Amino acid sequence: MDLLGKKAQVAIVQKSIDLHQRPTNKQLAHLSRMLSIESCKQLVIHLEVSEDTIKSIWDDYKYHLDDYKFMMLWKWKESSSCSSLQDLLGAIKDIGEDDQKIYQVFTKEEFPKGIAKLPLNDIPKPLFLEELGTCIGIKSFQLAIELDFDIDEIHRIRLESNRNLGDETREILERWVLRKDVSLRSLVEALNRIQRGMDCVYKHYGD
Repeated sequence: MDLLGKKAQVAIVQKSIDLHQRPTNKQLAHLSRMLSIESCKQLVIHLEVSEDTIKSIWDDYKYHLDDYKFMMLWKWKESSSCSSLQDLLGAIKDIGEDDQKIYQVFTKEEFPKGIAKLPLNDIPKPLFLEELGTCIGIKSFQLAIELDFDIDEIHRIRLESNRNLGDETREILERWVLRKDVSLRSLVEALNRIQRGMDCVYKHYGD
């Protein structure tokens, strides 16, 4: 999608969303990937996440920076049942960040071109999923968020996998594929969001 198309989407979103709603984990992940580490840290401090909490998250996620940024925002969300997109928007403005980013989390990415259309509604092939498990690396946590795993389940998978990234990803994919209504399309959308694994998609499903 070109810049004008994205701006048009953002303009529509601004008129239609309810900023009083609580942000989803996916929305927080999208926002965190748009922010620098320092901006994300400033944002959560402004939202009254304690320095001790931030340090504790850093100790756990310092080698996975996208996860570190997400977990800071998630800790803020979980600290109050009243946390809202409006709170985020106000804090983003207060720290001097581009407030358009809060609306961009609602915009839809253009579906990647060059993928065969026929299998998009099918369950992905086991061979593809097995190979994909070796391609995700440090993005396994981000993939799980995009596939709608809750954070407690992701943490359990990390512990059970002894933080081996390949094992984590394979376990995430094995659990995901057993759900109802899974499809290659939804997996490709998740991979496109995290910008990982698309070479494997084209290898198995390129048109």
